[in-house]
Amino acid sequence: MKYAEQLFVYHSSVSNIGPTKAYEVYSNMKGSEKNVHGTVTDFRNWKRDLNVFINASDSRVLVNKMEQRKKYVPGFSFEYKLEKSQQHSIFSADEVAKCNYKEFSDIISFDATYNLKFVPFTGIENHHRCVTTVAGLIRDETAESYTWLLKCFMKTFGKDPNIIVTYQDKYVD
Repeated sequence: MKYAEQLFVYHSSVSNIGPTKAYEVYSNMKGSEKNVHGTVTDFRNWKRDLNVFINASDSRVLVNKMEQRKKYVPGFSFEYKLEKSQQHSIFSADEVAKCNYKEFSDIISFDATYNLKFVPFTGIENHHRCVTTVAGLIRDETAESYTWLLKCFMKTFGKDPNIIVTYQDKYVD
């Protein structure tokens, strides 16, 4: 994609227009899809990549908000990790998450979703439906990041699940 397309995706997202619609609008403006330097998938990937960059102040606002919640909400747990002064990982659990874990911790599944590094911990409730007990965010899928996340999990819940199910990704460091 050329800079013009990248800029259009950015301005579209600021205007709350998704990448697929942005691609349609841009190709109509250019007269044809042949005149666009990229595909719908390129537009989606560029939008995803834009979302990865979090301004330091945005990260600080999130941490401050969670720290305040931890201070004033009984049973709320929050952990975060900085690496080279940049936000690396976040873990939080509220009282509902802790109740869900207490009731449905026989089998817990966790796996980072796609490239977002959102890691939900999911159990199965008594009606055989999935229930998310807690979730974390990690910058990368390294053993170190998962170790940090699992330590936060154990610190918060204090007991091991009977069984943990996860996807064994051969690309994880």
